[in-house]
Amino acid sequence: MKIIYRFSKIISVLLILSVSTSASAEGLSIDPIKIINKISNRLFEIGVSTARSFAEISYEDVRYDPNLETFFVSGLKIIPFSLEALDGCEIDMGALNISGTRNENLSSEQFSIGVSDLEINQFCFPLETRAMLSLSGISNINIPFLKIDIGHEYKSAATTFALYGELQDSVSFTMGADLGYFSVATNSDLTFVAKLQALHVRFENNGLWENISKQLPKQFVQSGIAGTGVSLFLAQELKNILNQNLVDKISGQVAQAVDDFIEEPKSITISTQISSADGVNLDYEIFQNPNLTYIRLNPVISVNNAKQSKHVSKSDLDKILNGNLSGFETKKLFELGISFNSGIGTIKNSNLSRKIFEYLASNGHEKANEMLIDLYLSEGSFSDAYIVAQKMGSQGNKNAPTYLNTIEKQLSLSEIIQLQQETTNFKETKNKDEPQFYSLARGYLTGNSSPKSYESAYFWALIAKSNGDVRANYIIEKVEALKNKLPEIEANIWSNRLKEVQDEAGGYWMKRIN
Repeated sequence: MKIIYRFSKIISVLLILSVSTSASAEGLSIDPIKIINKISNRLFEIGVSTARSFAEISYEDVRYDPNLETFFVSGLKIIPFSLEALDGCEIDMGALNISGTRNENLSSEQFSIGVSDLEINQFCFPLETRAMLSLSGISNINIPFLKIDIGHEYKSAATTFALYGELQDSVSFTMGADLGYFSVATNSDLTFVAKLQALHVRFENNGLWENISKQLPKQFVQSGIAGTGVSLFLAQELKNILNQNLVDKISGQVAQAVDDFIEEPKSITISTQISSADGVNLDYEIFQNPNLTYIRLNPVISVNNAKQSKHVSKSDLDKILNGNLSGFETKKLFELGISFNSGIGTIKNSNLSRKIFEYLASNGHEKANEMLIDLYLSEGSFSDAYIVAQKMGSQGNKNAPTYLNTIEKQLSLSEIIQLQQETTNFKETKNKDEPQFYSLARGYLTGNSSPKSYESAYFWALIAKSNGDVRANYIIEKVEALKNKLPEIEANIWSNRLKEVQDEAGGYWMKRIN
């Protein structure tokens, strides 16, 4: 349809200009409110001027809100120029908003685009579509809100998608997908590469069923009869696509769901039950094999049940508030910590989440350490995060260097040295055989399988070099060169400290040679 094509062209032009405006806004730091608003208006005006070759366009206001980091267009009206018999089409949009938020600490991005108070009159649709909408009791399309949220973590390529909205006096919906990995493909049969971990679609009835049911024969609105009829029709359609066992399974689920919904028409949810912890690869093979697709995704239909994690019970909450954490099994307590951190299954409470993870971390729970670091990073508590990463290193956790590198980007060298002095003491290191001296030095330099400490790395590098290990030269030079990156007073203190380490290393060496 030409009118749909034109509408998509208009929206594309407006979105591109909106995104570029938002991006331009992020790059400015001088008088942000006035300059950003001026550039936002100018760029949007150029976009509208281009789009006006496809439609009559007007709007009331354009603004970049620096507090919400969101680009707004208010009172947008679009009347496409139609060459067909669909004259009279008009699209009114209360507001268009676009936002993008970057979390540098976690290397993640959140992007959202939404519209509110969107009205599309019936003349924007062909006659057959109008007739179908009329059977549902709908003339003009009124959408109070429609929004898509995308979250992407660059370190792991984990991605979340959420699309939700409402059709006034009809139906509301939520669609969500969790991907353990997502990337756009450039040389593949598919346009993307992904690992799906969870997918769900939920529809809530706000009057749509009541309008449709009036137009349907009685056998399709009676519980116990409608389910059987729908399942038989569905089985007939699927028998040439899926094997008989799967057809029977699907038709049975649908029959029960239809009957349950007719008895209490509130909501229908379709969600995957993927058994593999790594998720399902959305590759060429799975799209070519419907049986394999169904088995791996294992979709389940539920009626009048919200898709959510288990609620935190009142008794469990009382125990946590009273500090009785020892009364929980480790696995359950860890799950409770995640619930309080995410706000799923209970009210989000960062203090309780931190309390739980700190308790678990003190008892050697590695994953709790990692969750605690992520929580500290999200709060900007970099020193606390560094201390936890140091503990991970002392426990031999191989992920410690990655966290240390991430955190150190937010700290000065002076702060790093101070935190290292607070969290490690090379004097406590047990005597090691000669072949391990360099390994010790390297481990302390990077935080790999030990707490990170420039002083300890220097100490063991001196010992390694005294035994003829030339590999130690690199570590010694790196640590001594740190003084060049410190303010003058601190540089002198660091140089004096390294002299003390040399004396301590000399004492240790003398004991070894008798």
